[in-house]
Amino acid sequence: MSKDNDLQSKEPYSNMHARKIVLFVGFFVALAGFLCALFASLVFFLPDLNFVNSILPSQLVKILYFISLGLSFVGIVLCVAGANTQKGLARLGFFLGTITFVLSAAFLVVILFFSTLIPFGALGRLNS
Repeated sequence: MSKDNDLQSKEPYSNMHARKIVLFVGFFVALAGFLCALFASLVFFLPDLNFVNSILPSQLVKILYFISLGLSFVGIVLCVAGANTQKGLARLGFFLGTITFVLSAAFLVVILFFSTLIPFGALGRLNS
């Protein structure tokens, strides 16, 4: 019995340096998702910020919200995976990723629902 306990105490629980890297990557991925969602919201309310002239602002907003959903989900998973090293950064990344995921999903549902009722692309063509 004591032989098993000695074996467990000699082997490290996990590679803390690798977990720290995973946590930092997760935080920055969640932050990138947040910035992507923030820019999508800005483009939705201010269509002049559309930097891609070949697509409509409503299409760009949909694409950016899908990207922010994916980035925030991956950021949440990575922040949880590396949470044993720095609890504060892990909580901040988890909070940022969760808020981004929920708001991106909500805005995306609203945009997809209202784009069937109000064609945002036609509104953009009326202005030009």
